[in-house]
Amino acid sequence: MPDNIIDLITGLPRSDGGENEEVPPTLTIWDEIDITDPTQTKPMDDGAKLTTIDPMYQMKKFTKLFGPVGIGWGWQVMTQELIDAGPIYARDYNGLLRNEAGDLIPLNVNAKLHTCRIQLWYVLPQNVEKRYFIEGTGHTKFISQGRKGGVTIDWEYEKKSVTDAVTKAMSFLGMSADVRMGMFEDTEYVAQLRRDVELADSEDKIETETVHRQEYDEWYVKTLNLIKTSVGINELEVLFKSSQPRLDVQSNPEQRKEFRIAKNERFRELMPQPDPEEIDLNLPPGQGGPPHE
Repeated sequence: MPDNIIDLITGLPRSDGGENEEVPPTLTIWDEIDITDPTQTKPMDDGAKLTTIDPMYQMKKFTKLFGPVGIGWGWQVMTQELIDAGPIYARDYNGLLRNEAGDLIPLNVNAKLHTCRIQLWYVLPQNVEKRYFIEGTGHTKFISQGRKGGVTIDWEYEKKSVTDAVTKAMSFLGMSADVRMGMFEDTEYVAQLRRDVELADSEDKIETETVHRQEYDEWYVKTLNLIKTSVGINELEVLFKSSQPRLDVQSNPEQRKEFRIAKNERFRELMPQPDPEEIDLNLPPGQGGPPHE
C-alpha cells in the first residue's frame, strides 16, 4: 500500500492526461477540477464585477472525481452562529435618513449575519479507509437592509452558509480555480471555453471543429495584420497582449513566433529614430551613441 498522498493521488482517474504529459502529482486533483464550464456561471448582481458558480455543478464535479457524497466525499458542520452586525437605519434611494436633530433614524432591528465552519472530507481510490480533511467557512446575511431601505430576512440562511462553506473548501483543492484567479475577466478565454463546450456537445464534432478552425484562421490573419499596421506603440502593446490568450489555446509554436517577430519589428518601426547629426560616436548605444548593428 502507498505510504504517502503523492502515491495515492496518482491513482485518480485522469480525463486530460496522456503518457507524454508531465503533470506534477501534487496537481493531479487541481488539474481535474480547475476549469469551469461558462454555462454554469453568471455575473454576481451586487455592483462588483464578479462571477458566481452553480454550487450543484461544483458538487457534481467533486462526485465525478471522488464518488457519491457520503461515500467518496462529504462534510460535517463544526460550528455555526448568528452574529449581531449592528443596527439598521432608515434610508431611501438618496441614502440614510436623519431626524431634525441630525441623528440617524434606527429601525429598532439589528442586522444579523450567519456564519458556519465545516470540515470537508474526501477519500482517495487506493486507500478508501483514510479520510483527508479541509476546513471551510461560509456566511449569509440573515437580517439585512434591502435596496429600497426595508428590512430583508432570508430564512434559508443556514443552507446557504453551508453551501458557501463547502464550495470554499473545494476551492482549496482547485475547484473552478480559473474563475477565482480572475481568468473569466478575459473575454477570449471564456469564448474559447464556450467553443470547447459547443464542440463537446456537438453531434458532428468534425464539422464543428472545422468551423472553429476557420474562425480562428480568419482571426489570426486579421489580428496579425493589425499588429503589423498599428499606428502607435500603445495600440501595438494592447493588440499583442489581448491576442495572447487565444494564441495560447489555439496556435502552434510557429504562429506564436510569427506574432512575436511582427510585434518586435513594428515596435522598432514606431520608435522615434534620432537625428544622425545628433549621434555621438563616443557614447555607448542607448545613451546617445550609434545603435547596435
